[in-house]
Amino acid sequence: MHHSVLALGCAATTLAGCVWYVPALATVRAGEDRPASRRCAAAAVLTAWGTLIAVAVSLALTSSWLAPLTAAGAGLALASALRVRAALVARAERAPWVDILPTVARPPQRAFAAWTVTGLSTGLVLSVVVMLAAQSTPVAPRITLALLTGASATAAFLLLAAARLPRGAQHRA
Repeated sequence: MHHSVLALGCAATTLAGCVWYVPALATVRAGEDRPASRRCAAAAVLTAWGTLIAVAVSLALTSSWLAPLTAAGAGLALASALRVRAALVARAERAPWVDILPTVARPPQRAFAAWTVTGLSTGLVLSVVVMLAAQSTPVAPRITLALLTGASATAAFLLLAAARLPRGAQHRA
């Protein structure tokens, strides 16, 4: 598929995604009226949609796959890091209420395993996509880029899994 077709598809998808990024923009602009966790999650949404626009622009301007993949990898890493930070801040915001809220009995190990499997499979798929998409580049940089992309995606999911574990669950098992 030609780069311009993909660039047009990315731009159209971004325009159609206004139902996600317009409310996120309103949340970020609200400032201190919104909780810090919601503002950070909204920043992650804006980063993800901004990444898609950066990929569209790089697809339109270059014939190589390296620039769009680099933009996508960097944007994914930054959006994932912001989302993990939002989850950690939300957990800290809920901390004073933990004692009075009813608890739901669910095994934390099962949720951690689900997040871990999702992260590993996402990292593997992204690594394969990078290896296949960057065939015009030499083998060593392509392998390095594939490993870094897969490892950053897996690390983001593992951090999210660790953030979702209830306090003390790491020591129970």
